[in-house]
Amino acid sequence: MGPEEKARLVIDQKLNDSGFVIQDMSEFNPTASLGVAVKEYPTDTVEADYVVFIDGSPVGVIEAKAGNKGDNLSTTEVQASRYATSKLKWVINNKPLRFIWVATDELTFFADTNEDYEIYLISNYDLSFEEDLFLTDGRLYFSGTVFYDENGFEYGISTDINVLSEVNADSKATLNSSITSSDYDGYITNSQIDNYISTYCSGYNIVSENYIPFYDYISQFDTSVYIKTAGNTIYSEGNCVINSTYSMLHNLGKKERDRDFYYSDYYVDYTGDNLIHDAHYSLIHNGWKVNNFSRSGAPNVGKKALEVIPDLYLRLRERAISSYGYHEDTGMIGSYAKDMAMDVDGWYGYNTTFFETNDFNTIKTLVDSLIPSLVGTSGSITYHNHSMAVNGYIKLEKTSGWWIFTSTDTKWILAVDDGHQSSCINGNESKRRFYDLNKAGGARFICADKNTIDFSNC
Repeated sequence: MGPEEKARLVIDQKLNDSGFVIQDMSEFNPTASLGVAVKEYPTDTVEADYVVFIDGSPVGVIEAKAGNKGDNLSTTEVQASRYATSKLKWVINNKPLRFIWVATDELTFFADTNEDYEIYLISNYDLSFEEDLFLTDGRLYFSGTVFYDENGFEYGISTDINVLSEVNADSKATLNSSITSSDYDGYITNSQIDNYISTYCSGYNIVSENYIPFYDYISQFDTSVYIKTAGNTIYSEGNCVINSTYSMLHNLGKKERDRDFYYSDYYVDYTGDNLIHDAHYSLIHNGWKVNNFSRSGAPNVGKKALEVIPDLYLRLRERAISSYGYHEDTGMIGSYAKDMAMDVDGWYGYNTTFFETNDFNTIKTLVDSLIPSLVGTSGSITYHNHSMAVNGYIKLEKTSGWWIFTSTDTKWILAVDDGHQSSCINGNESKRRFYDLNKAGGARFICADKNTIDFSNC
């Protein structure tokens, strides 16, 4: 089997995994399925290796290349593709093909001819997630197994009609993040919390508090593939949803499963070929640059962040990009963390159910059982739109009135891994940070169903 034939077999498999029907010209029927790829399709110049049809309309072409030519594929070659202005036979209202893929059995280059050939080298890091293809408007991207639009949303049917109206959680960490105003609701340290409560929660008494001990804190800088400089400030990615989901799953595994991939994790060197194949590698031409900072804390302190990216985090990131619209500038919708956590947790062989709740007692029960969860904020004074892992709580109560007319008001303050401080393994109370959800940001939780946390793979 020649190198190009091998590439075609891999391309066929990826198209099948994405829900395409693959046809020879003798079977030509572009409406046979929502997604159809026709081999050796005649154009007004030469035959195209594959023409891609969505809902009966041609949208692009795939050119197969031998795998041993992968290192030589370039922007120039994609721009000069013989299909850039080709017209198809037997198609009414024919227009030049908009989308071009040049693919080997390992790499995929993508170009949108309506965008002056902005070339994307698509990641093949994780090809384990396979979804059906559905129609959507806008630009088209191919991640190796799935297609997604210009916002990063995978072609699929949403099960939540309200989810697209939600605000993206896009909070970015800065080097040496700290309180910058007299009014704040986060970055509250353990040494400051008592004074904070007496100042902002006058009349309330602490009735209970608890924390998950030896928590591993995860900095957004240490999990950012890219960073950006604006003025004198260096920013991480807006990866708070991915980072906090990683923090939750990692510490859940540490406390409940004692699995290496959750506790110490399997670390990946994401430099070199891995980085070049990253789905968002083109960001380095858009104000972002590769994160060459050393890790801000243990473990692996002093090593370059990209040399020790956790495998678990990378799988979450790949899923966030291909299915849930993640982008380094705009983040992603926080509620997608629920499905993202189940997707990746399931990949590792677990069947944990995650769900959304506004019930603080549920979070209390989980913390008391050493199980972390997520909290999403919207309009927080300190964090704005942010996602954090919850690893503790303080319950406050204030009683007013007299005799049978008394009433009790309850407030909760959360201990969080906010992603804005340095990483740390087995963190003690000195690493604790608190978030006061009573001022502006509120709270929306995503947590594990305790009854579905299984131990079969331990």
